[in-house]
Amino acid sequence: VVPMPCPAEYNFFFTHDLLMTNLGAVNYDLDRVKDNLLYVASHAKDNIIPHAYYWKDDGFKTEYCTPANWNHLWFVLVSASYLRHSQDKSTGKTLLPLITKSIKEVLTQKKHENLMYAYRPDWWDIGWNEGPRTYITALTIRALRDYLFTCSFLEKRSAKLRTYEVLADSMQASLQKRLWDETAKYLVNYNSGTKDSHYYMGSLLAPVFHLLDSIRSAQLVQTASRELVDTRIG
Repeated sequence: VVPMPCPAEYNFFFTHDLLMTNLGAVNYDLDRVKDNLLYVASHAKDNIIPHAYYWKDDGFKTEYCTPANWNHLWFVLVSASYLRHSQDKSTGKTLLPLITKSIKEVLTQKKHENLMYAYRPDWWDIGWNEGPRTYITALTIRALRDYLFTCSFLEKRSAKLRTYEVLADSMQASLQKRLWDETAKYLVNYNSGTKDSHYYMGSLLAPVFHLLDSIRSAQLVQTASRELVDTRIG
């Protein structure tokens, strides 16, 4: 039995599905969120959380998150949201080593100008060409700030915390300076130094996380409404 199997004919568990659902469930079912987060923790190895857990041939197999896997970041966000709503320090202390490991893992992807690099420009398997990414940069900024909250809430002091605070601010400035396209009025990506002309929905995280000023936030949403929304669907 797994918390949320993939909607298929067998138990194929994705951590991503669980985390995305718990972003909403944290508002009305804290017991479920706690159990789900502890389930992820129970399948971690060396404090690295699982990406997937499934049956193959002769037993259940676990795939672990690589440093570039955004499950690390959503795990930090959902854990922090759970702690804000529950005030559950006991569970927080259980999760903290994994949260700390996730932050360390993803920061290995931080490269030039304090931007996050990845092969995929946005969600899942769209493309394979490394470059600075809006989606993963915005998510990392939020994760760093949620990590600061988590450590403060659990009264865990570290010399790293001030470094992470400064880094989050620097990444936010770099996101606006380097990835904002004034012509497109949108946050873009680059592939091996070349600007990607596609519009990706991951850029919408920036206004959601208040990483842009009010004017650019409005412009980005307006661009998304024009380029990404099919008016026949809504």
